[in-house]
Amino acid sequence: MRVCMFTRAVLQQGKGGMEDHIAMLCRGLAKKGIDISVITTLHQQGKEYEVLDGVKYYYVGGSKPKKYSADWWGNSVQKFVQLHGETPFDAVHSQSAGGFGFARENLGKKLQIPVVTSLHGTTIDEIQTQLNKLANTHSIRSYSDLLDTLRVFPKMAVQLHSYFFIDSKYLSSSDLIIATSNEQKKKLLKYLHVPEGKIEIIYNAIDEKLFSPSERYVAVKELGVMGKPILLCVARLEREKGVQNAILAMHELLKEYPAALLLIVGDGSYRKSLEELAKRLCVHHSVTFTGFVQFEKLPTYFNACDIFLNPTIRQDGYDLTVLEAMSCERPVIASKIGSMPTAIEHGKDGIMIKPGSVQDLVFAVNGLVADREKAKLIAKAARKKILENFSCESMISKTILAYREAIAMVKKR
Repeated sequence: MRVCMFTRAVLQQGKGGMEDHIAMLCRGLAKKGIDISVITTLHQQGKEYEVLDGVKYYYVGGSKPKKYSADWWGNSVQKFVQLHGETPFDAVHSQSAGGFGFARENLGKKLQIPVVTSLHGTTIDEIQTQLNKLANTHSIRSYSDLLDTLRVFPKMAVQLHSYFFIDSKYLSSSDLIIATSNEQKKKLLKYLHVPEGKIEIIYNAIDEKLFSPSERYVAVKELGVMGKPILLCVARLEREKGVQNAILAMHELLKEYPAALLLIVGDGSYRKSLEELAKRLCVHHSVTFTGFVQFEKLPTYFNACDIFLNPTIRQDGYDLTVLEAMSCERPVIASKIGSMPTAIEHGKDGIMIKPGSVQDLVFAVNGLVADREKAKLIAKAARKKILENFSCESMISKTILAYREAIAMVKKR
């Protein structure tokens, strides 16, 4: 089977949850014998083509790396037509709006090629994220925070345009739509009016072998943080990721646990504001910013922590870092937002809190620290859930079945 995938971002252009997911998916598909070509945006080093792990990557101009544009959508279609003319594709896989240019030209019907679209979030989620920023005014701690809040309104205008003029086009032209969570399926039905028969639920997966439990003693020794209760955040450092709420919680938690340490793994435009917040609250001696950490080293950080925190206010799918922490058999506290309920059943395999609530975060940490047995049971249930529902093998096999189902649907037209 020969498949062409459209996506705005891949791992070679920089780290990110979607980028990790696409790399794992494509690598797995190639191992299963799928001939897969990926059409994406510009490569920072000017590469136009490369093969990695059996996957062909084509870097097309017309926009900045990882960014959509009308020119890129047009150029991506031209590249597809060229490749299809050389060796025909059996199916097209659009990652979110990556295949909008293909849909705009109605090429699926013209060429009788089935189109499968994976949604990693919806425009509805993006709009809700901006509204969450307005609702969480307590997190405005600096001039840059204020500017970020004011940017909500032009961002919402762009997202409303996407909702009315882009989403409907590429979704209506899709033969099959992959929702990555139960909550996402509900939004597709309610807000985007997608027929239920066109929706398949396939959960995003993580590498459950790489992210597996190991001795905490070994991990903390490797990181040089022995003898401390450790809370961990792993995130792109942007305001909507809510890491500021973990720092605010530390201000209260240190009164009870003065030896506690908050490890913040990741980088981003909001890092300076977070560092300044830690200093203003006088908790900077108990908050460590590691910066970017290589993907392969992340399991060490997960296995070193006592509790993983994900206090996001971003309304999207479940963060893969939540799944990775669960896979390492660590108790997770996360915001009850977006698709998080697909990943976590509150009180059984994780704890969910009200988005933006520092008080709820402090209460949840205290609860797990006070009841170590409960924390251990939650962690074991979390690992079990990952193995049963979020394994890489399951995601890849179900994706191939989705391709075959879409191909069969087109043949019946």
